[in-house]
Amino acid sequence: MAAVTLNWTDNGQGGAGAGSVLSDGSGNYSITVSYNWTGTLAPTLMGYAFTPTNIAFTNVLANQTAQNFTAAAILIPSPVMQE
Repeated sequence: MAAVTLNWTDNGQGGAGAGSVLSDGSGNYSITVSYNWTGTLAPTLMGYAFTPTNIAFTNVLANQTAQNFTAAAILIPSPVMQE
């Protein structure tokens, strides 16, 4: 899914703290973190809920592939007008 904001938070390993990236037109994303990084990655896009809600990483030593999220549209009922 394109244009999903992926927010990442560094869990105190001396990294950059926090940031975000957008997924591309094919839904791919990439972030660059320091060696041995520990943190959390969470997707957000208005009108959608994601599973899982976030992915936690511990002591990242190499590229992490296939870290995927599934999106489901949130149905917001429209108000009913009464006369």
